[in-house]
Amino acid sequence: MGSNDERALAHAWVLRSRGAALPPGGLPPPEILDSWVRCSRAGLDLAASPPIQVVDGVDLARRRERAEVVRRLALAELETLCHQIAGSNFLLAFADPEGVVLDLYADNRFLTSGSATDIVTGSLWSEAQAGTNGLGTALATGRPVAVNGLEHFLFKYGDISCTAAPIRDAYGQVVGALDASSYFESRQRHTQALVQMACTQIEKLLLLHQMRERLVLAVHPRAEFLGTLSAGLLAFDAQGRLLAFNARARDLLSGLDVAPGTPFEQLFDAPYELFVAGLRSGGER
Repeated sequence: MGSNDERALAHAWVLRSRGAALPPGGLPPPEILDSWVRCSRAGLDLAASPPIQVVDGVDLARRRERAEVVRRLALAELETLCHQIAGSNFLLAFADPEGVVLDLYADNRFLTSGSATDIVTGSLWSEAQAGTNGLGTALATGRPVAVNGLEHFLFKYGDISCTAAPIRDAYGQVVGALDASSYFESRQRHTQALVQMACTQIEKLLLLHQMRERLVLAVHPRAEFLGTLSAGLLAFDAQGRLLAFNARARDLLSGLDVAPGTPFEQLFDAPYELFVAGLRSGGER
């Protein structure tokens, strides 16, 4: 039996165990079904209401210190997002790679009603703890995700919609996630794009910070986009070997060997030393 067949059987099994409690729009997307399977195999009871774990103050402070740089960048983006979706009965959160909420902003209406009272600073939202949810599923998959209403594995969160995206550092490691949540009836279709843009901005600034001692190039087919989020970023060491790059650079250089250690010459068909000399002399590239 192939992997696709096994996946289809796992989806059918989890759907059967869920019964009639499906989202109003019908079957959820495959990434949600995959999450449901993981939650079932982890032993979660979809009808249960397990208490959310909350780390103590000492642990929270330690986690914030460990995430100091990415947290500082994330807080700036959370403030911007607050202004963009203000008045929409929302919650915004930044979590560490384990799914512990380090910071949040929210309308009081959201925080003091329904199942949203579980979402507090220090609360743990990994899939293994809280089932399918924005933060936990984005961290589990390493990809952006939207979880609407009854797409949550646990029924208790069926009144919430959330969209989240992971944050990766210069080396591609997931170092946190951003989440925007609201009650199902208050969700906004453009929120997912805003969250992904915020994460892209954080990743850009994080790469520039981590590679501040290295040569970082911005690439784009059109020069006017070099200073935007559409630009690709590539960092090289003193020998011209690729150290780090963002997802946009990989997309723009599709078909080339964009990987750590790749020599500059393989990507741009020019000697690295001559390129650097041209930059130092003020030449254009």
